[in-house]
Order: sequence, then structure tokens, then C-alpha cells
Amino acid sequence: MIVTTNGSTNSSFWGELLSTVAIEKGSRSVVIDGFTRDSRPIIELGFPTFTSGFHPYDSKGRLDVIDYKVPIECGRVKVHNGDLVFAYFDGIVVIPQAHREEVFEKALQKVEAENKMREELKKGMGIIEAHKKYDAL
Repeated sequence: MIVTTNGSTNSSFWGELLSTVAIEKGSRSVVIDGFTRDSRPIIELGFPTFTSGFHPYDSKGRLDVIDYKVPIECGRVKVHNGDLVFAYFDGIVVIPQAHREEVFEKALQKVEAENKMREELKKGMGIIEAHKKYDAL
């Protein structure tokens, strides 16, 4: 699930209650271009939440849902319904639906090269030699 608050910084949009509903509806995580609260309960729910920051105020009277399943801009990136979104500690990637296969193929090739390179490094190969051989960085 992707959410944007269109730059609002006066409250949080997301918290424990929306996380609970999202889990019940089958969502696996949320990426929010805006603030969240209730961090500890969300962590206890095991619901991965990627956010711009935190704010103690709730959204009542401060933010409204105006639409859903429409293209939005999140973190200066256009996201359309059906795009794939991968979020991890290191960042967030949006893959347009039309490019899924190509991106997956290239990602698998990169993972294979990195795995081979890692094994060579463990055996003592130098980083420069490994980089030249596998070009995985």
C-alpha cells in the first residue's frame, strides 16, 4: 500500500488502527509519504511501515482521504495502481507494471553475480579482481 499526504506536516496519517485494518484486508506493508504514530504497537503487529517521519497528532480534522487506487506521487516518484513496490531498510523501489519481467530478470542476474563474487571474496580473491571478473557492483 502506498500513501501520500501531499506534503502535510501537521499530523500523522497512519497509526496502529490503520495498520490493523490493512493487515485484515491483506496488505503486507505500507509506504507513506507523510508521518505515522503508534510506532511500538505497529512494530508489535509486525507490519512493515516505511514513513517520512513521526508526529504525535492524529489526523482527525487535519487530514482527509480524498481518493484511492489513483496515480500518486510518493517521494517525488509517480506510482500507479498495479506497480510493484519493494521496500527494505536501505530504501524503496517502484517498478512500473510494464517493466516487471525485465527488472526481475536483471535483478536475478545481479544477485547471481553478487553471490559468485561473495564466494570468491571469501576464498581470498581481491576486490578489484572480483569486480573485474563479475562486474557485480
